[in-house]
Amino acid sequence: MSQISNTMIRASAGTGKTFQLTNRFIRLLLYGAAPERI
Repeated sequence: MSQISNTMIRASAGTGKTFQLTNRFIRLLLYGAAPERI
């Protein structure tokens, strides 16, 4: 798995924060990260 750095999302309501976090979580799982380590 390639190194993926930390991310901070600061945005107002309705700008896609949950969408971005969900995509990141799924991408980490696809790269082989263990769910308990995310």
